[in-house]
Amino acid sequence: MARKFHLSIPGTPKGKERPRFNPRTRRAYTPSNTVELELWIAAEFRRKYPDHRLLTGPVMVRFQAIFESPKAMSAAARQAAQEGLLFHTGKPDKENIEKLIWDALTGVCWVDDGQCQGGGTKRYGFPARVDVTIEELEGLPETPSDQRRRKKQQQQGFNFRENVR
Repeated sequence: MARKFHLSIPGTPKGKERPRFNPRTRRAYTPSNTVELELWIAAEFRRKYPDHRLLTGPVMVRFQAIFESPKAMSAAARQAAQEGLLFHTGKPDKENIEKLIWDALTGVCWVDDGQCQGGGTKRYGFPARVDVTIEELEGLPETPSDQRRRKKQQQQGFNFRENVR
């Protein structure tokens, strides 16, 4: 039976920020806002699914980023937004929201974000949030990379994300 997980991230949807560079050390680093949000998403998943074992095969990740309607929106547009007919076309980009989710749950829900398939939509609604659905894809032949991930997880025997922090 395929495992299915649901996660809701409250607040205005945010995307993964670009890496910053420290000119003194000449090293790239992830901005602290992104790191904090990734840690929060990972902790929320662990809280909701405490006995979860990492997924090693392909994973379907779908999300819906819901933005609150702007005050300047007309009544007709606001009604369309409430019915889910009006899509958000501004920042952040859909791909950056997706990357934030994938990176936050790597080592928490699945072994590597290379396993992830899917995508999402951005629309207006209330309240602002990101709803994520994760589904393990079963019944597919195992690829060589699936075998490597499974073997790596068996050798480690623990969730490396929990032991890093």
